[in-house]
Amino acid sequence: TENLKFPLSITVTHLVIKFFLSWIIRRAWILVSHTPRPMLEWKTYIKRVTLTGVTSSLDIGLSNWSLLYISVALYTMSKSTATIFVLLFAIIFKLEKFVSSIT
Repeated sequence: TENLKFPLSITVTHLVIKFFLSWIIRRAWILVSHTPRPMLEWKTYIKRVTLTGVTSSLDIGLSNWSLLYISVALYTMSKSTATIFVLLFAIIFKLEKFVSSIT
């Protein structure tokens, strides 16, 4: 990981490519299906989409930054336990119901 000098630049380039590919696919879909694109109000867009985007960018950026300081094995173990914490907080905030059965 010491040879990886610009991890955030690599991620930004990857996300820009994904953005343009999704734009092309969306335009092609509109031309083929002849359906208008759904429009969001700016208030809704800022409330919902911006929060998700900022959170995702922090996750990606900090994850890449962590690769400079920890091994890939530790990174993988840490990321794989995130699901447990998501479930735990979903139960705490009553978004999911706790079920103790295994089946």
